[in-house]
Amino acid sequence: MGVFDFCHGKSTEPTGCPDVPIADIKDDRFNVGQYINGLSSFILTCDTPMTVSIQGDWGSGKTSMMNMVDANIRNLALPIWFNTWQFSQFSLGNSLAISMMEVLLQRLDGDPNILGKIAGGIKGLAKNAILTAAEMTAGSRVADKIEQAADSATATSYVSEILALKEQFQKAVNTKLEETMRQRVVVFVDDLDRLHPAKAVELLEVLKLFLDCENCVFVLAVDYEVVTMGIKQKYGSEVDAHKGRSFFDKIIQLPFKMPVAQYDIAVYVQNIMERLKVDTDDANVSLFTSLIKTSIGLNPRSMKRLFNTFQLLNIITESVIHHIPEKLRQRILFATVCMQMRYDALYNYMAAGNASIDNLRALSSVDAHMIKHFVEHQGNTADTQEDDNITDFAILEEIFARVDFSAELTRLVQELPNFLEYFLLTVKDDAASEFSETNTYYLRDILRCSAVTSVGGEDIGDAAEQAWGNRSRNRSLVQAVNEQLSDLPTQFSVYQSRRRNDGIISSCATGYTMINRNGKEYKLEYDVDNCSQFGLSVGIFLQGRSYASKKHHQQFYEIFGENPLAYDSPPTKENWAWYIYDNMLRINGRDANAPYQIANVVRDAYARFEKVLAGVNAESE
Repeated sequence: MGVFDFCHGKSTEPTGCPDVPIADIKDDRFNVGQYINGLSSFILTCDTPMTVSIQGDWGSGKTSMMNMVDANIRNLALPIWFNTWQFSQFSLGNSLAISMMEVLLQRLDGDPNILGKIAGGIKGLAKNAILTAAEMTAGSRVADKIEQAADSATATSYVSEILALKEQFQKAVNTKLEETMRQRVVVFVDDLDRLHPAKAVELLEVLKLFLDCENCVFVLAVDYEVVTMGIKQKYGSEVDAHKGRSFFDKIIQLPFKMPVAQYDIAVYVQNIMERLKVDTDDANVSLFTSLIKTSIGLNPRSMKRLFNTFQLLNIITESVIHHIPEKLRQRILFATVCMQMRYDALYNYMAAGNASIDNLRALSSVDAHMIKHFVEHQGNTADTQEDDNITDFAILEEIFARVDFSAELTRLVQELPNFLEYFLLTVKDDAASEFSETNTYYLRDILRCSAVTSVGGEDIGDAAEQAWGNRSRNRSLVQAVNEQLSDLPTQFSVYQSRRRNDGIISSCATGYTMINRNGKEYKLEYDVDNCSQFGLSVGIFLQGRSYASKKHHQQFYEIFGENPLAYDSPPTKENWAWYIYDNMLRINGRDANAPYQIANVVRDAYARFEKVLAGVNAESE
């Protein structure tokens, strides 16, 4: 009996993606058989001793690769496995190396009495035997430090003991191979890169000094960066990158990097889509595959997390969102999960109420050239923007306004245009169509449901996110007001500050500049800002732009007087030659008549402004 489906009242088979490595090459879903066969052939035919490193990020499939190689070679070689992660959960100290030796000897049917000698040798190794490797790889200064800490009286004894132990181990290997009629012993050491880096290096040293034996191939799941970090932790920062590389090369004779970039994931994606009852026509599989490639990438573990998240949200949205066609709902949902997992700044921005047609159109204009300029200026391309459309860098600066730039963020921003191409196609549902208000509503509904799987993001309802949501709504409102004012013989330009200040980020201003007969510039502006959850306050501003310098402020105020627009409530005066009429109108921002009511206030201010300028012009003649 499967999991009970609460949405439909029927049972369904479990379809999650557990994080279990592939066990056999017949289960290869990424079409990497040529790499598996090549590595297997090398391991069976190479000169020994040989140490191979399987390198790749966590979740890239290192264990699966080793499993498939094991399945390929086990008829000709004797495989032995040691998982360092399982043993590292306990504070074993030097016993980790002893545990590994014990596993190897048990599989080789070696003399159990050897183990006691190995324990003593490893304890001495921690103090003395590493000196040899340090001299050969890390340089004399580091070697001197180790030597000073060693007990020189016992150094010779430990080295002799190590050589004797290697001979005993070699005998055990030869005997076992003869008995089993195998060509060689292949030792798979998994999850080395999950150890503390210094402990991983210590284990590598044990491998090199104890187990450098004929007819043995060691296959290690370890990343180069972990080794170099461990060397610095163990020997100090004096070990530079070159010496760290020398250490790695001394131990590892063949580095094999996981061919993640070559993974053919289309079959894998289609298989999971079928299990999740998602439409698997060619266009849909291609879209899902492209969304994965341009967001989380081809890391198998990340893909499993992605599909698990999608499955949960698919169940939730299917039960609460009934107005979206199923295929479109699943497409938008999958694109949203990809955005949530990789581009969290974009996700948080969209989920905060910014999934508007204007913003989607602005995102569609983001290209590589724009990204390059944006990254070069670390997101600070300008402090102001006077433009009636959200174009150029405005949308990027809003998305990344509260994110500190770093190398990782820079790389992520540079990858954004590739993802946006497929994300926006999903929302439009047709490459040739325009963005529709209907599909924008669909996106907003799915964004609201997706918050339960957001990791590390801020709560959508907090004050900062509300401010960013209000910002988009206020801009849309101001644009609607300006359409009401289109019959006036002027054009209002929209301005929104992009300074990282949640207190002013939602405010939206729009104004126009007039030049009188004497060449003096004056500006009339109106501002819309939130005074409560839904309430808006409208202010009127008058500026003498030609009087903005401090020494001309007073001259401007003398010309225009205490209340130039002659409203019942006099204005306040601010720096840079401003008259500010606050709270000229308070209104519910969700009122359908809000644009009309604000436009009436602005029309009245415009008429008063024209009258004042006419008087100033007459006095100057």
